[in-house]
Amino acid sequence: TYNEIAKPKINYIDIQQLLSSDDELANLIKNVLDKFFSYVLRIKDEIAEDIYSIDKAMQLGFAWKFGPFEMMNNISLVPAKYQELF
Repeated sequence: TYNEIAKPKINYIDIQQLLSSDDELANLIKNVLDKFFSYVLRIKDEIAEDIYSIDKAMQLGFAWKFGPFEMMNNISLVPAKYQELF
């Protein structure tokens, strides 16, 4: 059965405001980013010799504006268990 759901109200000016919020949407985004960044940090040595190559590959291969490491740096969101690397 198909049930239409309401679109969430997005009242954020930028990503920093979203990440500092504690509502349901912000928690979902933080959870997804935490899992993604943890995964990239865990396998980074298997992918390339340096993080700059990974960022460049994601930008060129997937047309991302920022690679995952550049994104982590820009939004200051590093998974807790990897804080010592930054």
